[in-house]
Amino acid sequence: MKQTRAVLAALVSLALLAGCEQHKGFVSAVDYSPDGRLIASGSYDKTVRLWDASKRAHLRTLKGHTGEGYRGFVSAVSFSPDGKTLLSAGYYGDVLLWSVETGELLRTLQGDKASDFNNADFSPDGRLAAASGAQVILWDVQTGARIRAHDGRAFAFSPDGKTLATGSGAGVHLWDIETGDSISKIEMAKTFLKLSFSPDGKTLAVLGHRKPIELWNVETRELIKTLPSPDDSQALAFSPDGKTLASSGLESHTQLWNVDTGELIDTVGYKYGPNQLAFSPDGTTLVVGAHKEVRFYALKND
Repeated sequence: MKQTRAVLAALVSLALLAGCEQHKGFVSAVDYSPDGRLIASGSYDKTVRLWDASKRAHLRTLKGHTGEGYRGFVSAVSFSPDGKTLLSAGYYGDVLLWSVETGELLRTLQGDKASDFNNADFSPDGRLAAASGAQVILWDVQTGARIRAHDGRAFAFSPDGKTLATGSGAGVHLWDIETGDSISKIEMAKTFLKLSFSPDGKTLAVLGHRKPIELWNVETRELIKTLPSPDDSQALAFSPDGKTLASSGLESHTQLWNVDTGELIDTVGYKYGPNQLAFSPDGTTLVVGAHKEVRFYALKND
């Protein structure tokens, strides 16, 4: 029997269809709205852009990030669970909340100008926003108040919204989101770039600087397998069904991995991958930054 596996087929790039509305700098961050209708992209041109996902059409440009030279680039974007708010983080301490409907800047979250934020996300219930740089900082979305900070340059919320994973030099720490109390710790020594929970919350993908991707069992804190990703890998994303993991690097192509077997399924796209990758909510499409473009890849069974 022929084994079914996911492969990627290249679709036309958003920039080719959007014409002159494309970014003027390297696309570093992307995300899908929860309903799959919109895509947000962030760039070295210090703007965030919203796109119609089905028409691949530019809707509006959000301007508010600052910083000298490359330090002002947008390093992460994330839609709230209800799709009404967009979170964007800048590489020079800017963390902003936007209205998706109007493009209005709703609030600036007070971080630390010494922090070069490289990750940002909402908690699954939408009450909290988080960004990581020199620390992982949590804010109340409604008030903008800073709640707490943890050591670490990478973080991930568990899908059930009960646990926050942070990566610091001593390992991955699991915290109770409600109380801030420590739950457990996975000992390892590395500089962390990305953490990502599988959709069922049972597996944590861990990416360290110039290290392969590691998959850990969250409950037992045991290493499940190692994926021999390129040394420059910097982005991770699980498919919605949890069967596929996508990764990309600073100077390497986007790669697809079979989570169960650890097999490298496919390699696509350009070098100089973005800081973020995003699957569509239905799992049929992967969106990737490619230079000044946002490119779409169709996920299909072979």
